[in-house]
Amino acid sequence: MDIGRCWAAGPAPEMDDADLDLLVDPQTAAAIRSQESTRETEFLVLPENWPALQLFLSCATQWRYSPAGSLLGIDYQALAVVMDMQQVPGADRPARLSQVQWIERGALEALRKR
Repeated sequence: MDIGRCWAAGPAPEMDDADLDLLVDPQTAAAIRSQESTRETEFLVLPENWPALQLFLSCATQWRYSPAGSLLGIDYQALAVVMDMQQVPGADRPARLSQVQWIERGALEALRKR
């Protein structure tokens, strides 16, 4: 699935229907699928925000859900593991966490509107 023609400095991540079903609830997945053919999406990312976006996208399967099934946010323990794997320097981690939280808030707001 092509989720955007331009993904900042690189190509859009390759996703298929199974990936989408893992990332969002069935209702949101259906809404995304219905919009895919009708709109063109481009994302502009400032260079200083690119590492945070990459980190956020690396945690795409690490969302926490409430017992009722509503989306709560990213699992920060998993985020810490991804920071380790990406060798984010200790001094950069507080700022990177803050950036990822801003992205997370925007994602949650967009997903909840659907």
